[in-house]
Amino acid sequence: MHEYLLSCGSTADLTREQMEKRDIHYACFHFSLDGKEYQDDMGQSMAPEELYGKMVAGADVKTSQVTMAEYLDYFGSLLRQGKDVLHIDFSSGLSGSCNSARLAAQELAEQYPDRKITVVDSLAASSGYGLIMETLADLRDAGRSIQELYQWIEENKLRMHHWFFSTDLTFYIKGGRVSKTAGLVGSLLNICPLLNMDCQGHPSHRGDDGSPRPGRAGLQRKMLYLPFHVPGGCQNGCRRRGGEVSPPAGPGGDLSHRRHHRQPHRPRHPGPVLLGR
Repeated sequence: MHEYLLSCGSTADLTREQMEKRDIHYACFHFSLDGKEYQDDMGQSMAPEELYGKMVAGADVKTSQVTMAEYLDYFGSLLRQGKDVLHIDFSSGLSGSCNSARLAAQELAEQYPDRKITVVDSLAASSGYGLIMETLADLRDAGRSIQELYQWIEENKLRMHHWFFSTDLTFYIKGGRVSKTAGLVGSLLNICPLLNMDCQGHPSHRGDDGSPRPGRAGLQRKMLYLPFHVPGGCQNGCRRRGGEVSPPAGPGGDLSHRRHHRQPHRPRHPGPVLLGR
């Protein structure tokens, strides 16, 4: 048994089985499908395949955050186990859930003076959020204290790459992330936006050379070099190695080389990259 409880929102891209195996507790967000409300309970109310199929078919889907009242019930159930709680919440740049969690934690502090809830704004979402939770579970299982985990997440949460893109702008438009005019033009031109999370936890587009517009503070300096593929030959005399290239040596070589090819580098292994471990 662990000395404290690790908690997050259901928006971390982990399955219910992964959450249970790693002993990570979660608060359920919500979604509505054609006006009917559901809990985002890791596929128990509705299988992901069914949900996505209905979305593609044109169903009206909306999401909603965890309310303060729900956090009071959720945190109360954890505190009654007699342990402190480290709760890592969904990015405040995308939802007001983190603020609701903090307000609930403050109110419960009076009812449970011997217990403590520490709420952290992850500034993360999706698979990057899930990777943070798995890393924290690893540190907990290695014997780190709740304070050590808190210090680790605060020092490292802005060193997480969240790269993602979509081949369809429909849900960006419905969610208000892209205006209808921009969405129409982008759809006609078959544009797929390349996005990542900025240092305030908002989705931010990347330039056509892969550079931030803006990105996480200081991330460019800390970024590991990852090989990338280039179609055809290179007029700058790149050294070809099995379909990959090595950028010119010298300061800024990686960035200038990617600008030359006008495309972002592609990591050998897809998915978010955690630096500083």
